[in-house]
Amino acid sequence: MKSFVLDQPRPAVHVPVPPVLPALGSVRMKLQWHRTQGAGDFFDALAINHSRLLFLLMDIDGQRDSTREITTWVQNEFRSRAPELFARFINESGALSELCLHLNRTVLEGAKHTPLLAATFIGVLNEKSGTLTFINAGHVPGLLLTAESNEFLGSTGLPLGIFSHATHEACCRVIPCGGALLMASRSVVETRGEPGIVPSMHGSSEFGAPGLLKAIEGVNRVAKPLCRAVLESAILHAGRRTGKGMSVAAISRDEWPQ
Repeated sequence: MKSFVLDQPRPAVHVPVPPVLPALGSVRMKLQWHRTQGAGDFFDALAINHSRLLFLLMDIDGQRDSTREITTWVQNEFRSRAPELFARFINESGALSELCLHLNRTVLEGAKHTPLLAATFIGVLNEKSGTLTFINAGHVPGLLLTAESNEFLGSTGLPLGIFSHATHEACCRVIPCGGALLMASRSVVETRGEPGIVPSMHGSSEFGAPGLLKAIEGVNRVAKPLCRAVLESAILHAGRRTGKGMSVAAISRDEWPQ
């Protein structure tokens, strides 16, 4: 059982740095949002050893002022801790689980040890093999898209920010050449439809998983068009109720990698 000291001082920074999406061989990544990202929505990505793509999505409950500072600390921890862990661990699962422990500690420190739900989807993609190692800690399921099937990657554990020693085991999948991973914020899937528009979508007042699946029908499994299709569909579904920010991220592998 690992122990952490939860009272280390944090630097007085308040705004997360906008992510610079890394270029990595045959892997494509896109992040797109409507209006602004939600108060606790956060996304970041890093290239590790020129062959792996590490990414993080987090949705923290709370008001913008408090969550923005926490996401800044999370970003600092993510960017500084990840390279060292992935250099030290032989397997990606171990590095990812350890990184989750540190991010969980960071959220708790920022919340002054008061439990705070921080739904998190974190993963690492091996550019050569397509192996996806991920942890879904209470986040909206990611959607793995292949030529044969669509699979929702559901929650594998509790959100971060609840228990200081909570551990999360990583899961593995493969994103094949020509496949993709689609990730939407909670504000997208929970978008409520405007009366008179909902029936033309999928018959539900909430966008939800059916909305995601319908939005990508006939869309190439490429990051940029996938993000655009989902966001445009969610905006149409909401009609005049699009006051909240919505964000979508996607990662795809080229069908014919060079």
